[in-house]
This record gives sequence, C-alpha cells and structure tokens, in this order.
Amino acid sequence: LEGFGMVILESLACGTPVLGTRIGAIPELLSQLNDDWIIERSERSSIAESIRRVLAAPTPDLDRLRQFALQFDWHEIGGRYYDLFTRVLEEDQRSDLSRIAR
Repeated sequence: LEGFGMVILESLACGTPVLGTRIGAIPELLSQLNDDWIIERSERSSIAESIRRVLAAPTPDLDRLRQFALQFDWHEIGGRYYDLFTRVLEEDQRSDLSRIAR
C-alpha cells in the first residue's frame, strides 16, 4: 500500500485519469484536478458509482494531467530541496556572523 500515490502520478503523466480512495496523499493529489476522482468509500458500490460517473464525464485535458504530474518529477523536486537547503545554510551563516559581531 502506497500512501503518496506514485502510481497515480505515473498514470497522470501518461495522460490517463485516475480514481483513488481517501488514503495518504491520494485525495490531496486528485483534488487538485477533479474531486470526482476521489472514491468516498472502499465499498464495491461506491467504486462502481465512481467509475460510472467518470466514464460519463467529458474527457479531461490530457496535457493538463501530464503537466500536473511533471511538477513531481525527481529533477524538479531535487531542485526544490537544493534551493531549500541552500537558503537554510545561508540563513544559518548570517545568524553565525551576527552572533560573532555581538
């Protein structure tokens, strides 16, 4: 069982809409695209109703799905972490310098 939903992002990166349950980060991911893709209950009838609802809906913008998934690309995420760590280290250095100056 995966709490983040990498398989969901992989599917979206292929331009495929996805249904998911309210487990881990799955609803947080899917709610940014379409709340109807979140299955409310893990019961067979709820899953079937969600599938029927999505199949009856207009086809989603496949490029939008791909673009959404790309923001979670490892190069993108790695760059964000690098920027964060750089800012933290720079702030720490400024803090050290201000303590020395006192």
